[in-house]
Amino acid sequence: MEKSMIIICLLFLSYQLGFSRSNKKYNETIINVKIIDKNLDKTKVPVIILQTSECAFGGVEFIKSMNSNYEQVAVKEGNVFSISSSSDVFYMRIYYAGQKVPGGSYYWIDNIYIIKSGSDLSIYLDNANVRFSGEASVIPNIQSQIIKYSYKTSESQRKLLNDKEYLPYFQELDKSLDSALQLQLGVIESNKTILGDYYVKLLTANCYGYRYYSQLRAYNFELMQNELYFKTFKKYYNEKIKVRIIPEFTNDLLDASPMFTNFLIEEFLIVDRIGHEEYGPMLPDSCIRNILKKINTNHSGILRDKLLTLFALHTNRNENALPFFDEILFNVKNKKYNNLLINKIDVKRNNIPFKDFNLENETGEIYTLSSFNKKVIVLDFWFTGCENCAVLNEAMKPIVKYFSSNPQIQFVSVSIDKSKKQWLKSVHLGNYTHSEGINLYTNGEGSNHDLINYYNITNYPTVFVIKDGAMYSSLPPRPSPNTKPGQELSENALRLIELLEKAMKF
Repeated sequence: MEKSMIIICLLFLSYQLGFSRSNKKYNETIINVKIIDKNLDKTKVPVIILQTSECAFGGVEFIKSMNSNYEQVAVKEGNVFSISSSSDVFYMRIYYAGQKVPGGSYYWIDNIYIIKSGSDLSIYLDNANVRFSGEASVIPNIQSQIIKYSYKTSESQRKLLNDKEYLPYFQELDKSLDSALQLQLGVIESNKTILGDYYVKLLTANCYGYRYYSQLRAYNFELMQNELYFKTFKKYYNEKIKVRIIPEFTNDLLDASPMFTNFLIEEFLIVDRIGHEEYGPMLPDSCIRNILKKINTNHSGILRDKLLTLFALHTNRNENALPFFDEILFNVKNKKYNNLLINKIDVKRNNIPFKDFNLENETGEIYTLSSFNKKVIVLDFWFTGCENCAVLNEAMKPIVKYFSSNPQIQFVSVSIDKSKKQWLKSVHLGNYTHSEGINLYTNGEGSNHDLINYYNITNYPTVFVIKDGAMYSSLPPRPSPNTKPGQELSENALRLIELLEKAMKF
């Protein structure tokens, strides 16, 4: 009897964990999502979004690697999602837009859940919690417990940063992140028996990755625009951060950790910035070359391939990085990562035929790629409320004026607004587009439109230059409304004009 009970308990535990690692063909994963938000505004329609990837990435790189984006308007009885996967686990981000944009840390872009393929799960959502039940629910439930203790920026830290008290800010941030890490490791320790050795190590790696990625990402953003911050941080990094102690993890664990490799990439970027005294917004090619050399020299196998892929995704909006993508693609041997690079980055190469589209303008007239035969197209993507899109529109005005009498150049703006009424209003106001251009609409599909997904557009505004139906430049110079004294156009505006004139001639 006692032996039978032990077997039954083991079978139940296996059912709940559900994370045996095998090479079988996987069935659809069925996920039933239910909203239990007591504060839900009944006059507004809540939306549930599940984003999935077979690559263990965090942050923006997860969005860039997505296999699928499932979106449904929430209904009372629950929303059923059927998710396909070709591996034993996949990675999932949950987004719930209810009464307002979620304020809870569970919906942050860095919180990626590990889900067993072929399982049957129920998920319960509100603005402050994510809870799982059913087959293979143990791991994601423990992840939710870990996320509960995620670091949150305090008002005192914001004040120190605003007051340019950088050293006290670094010290307080370190203390807060260390405190959050210890609480998260405590969750893993209290669940180590049910987790097993592999997932104890994997989730531990992820916690350390999240702790240092959060820190370095916050620093990296400021380093790009603030020289005083840069100098203070360089000293603090060499004296404090550089000497920290982090446990060692195997390559297969780091390949399966969404956050640890993101931290490694962020540190590569930080170290090269402070080593080369580069605090501008765009890394020079010398830094890019040095980072690639470090990855290829210090790492091997699947971890090297993952880091190279992450770096390519991270820098794919940096024009200085474009010449290195062929080298990265050649060096990445893992099929999963190689295919990802081909699908997500290769389509943006120059001289590759541009994807055809079928989009309407304000009056309902349909435009396709062939509508612009023998023209050079400056194609930008925007949405209402995008501040940087409005800034770019202002900066583009003198360029549009410069080419206003030239029939070879056509300016085309594509909106991802979901509301057609809002799009038409924004076009009329002229804050994001100019009257001389052609305005096109993605028919309410927004970021789910085929064209947006094909080019993996996650940052706005995004600008492409197209010539003869092919990509001419996926990273044209982006003009700025700010000019030096005595200049009518910014340096990048002049470079963009030069690029367009060259496109017309050759």
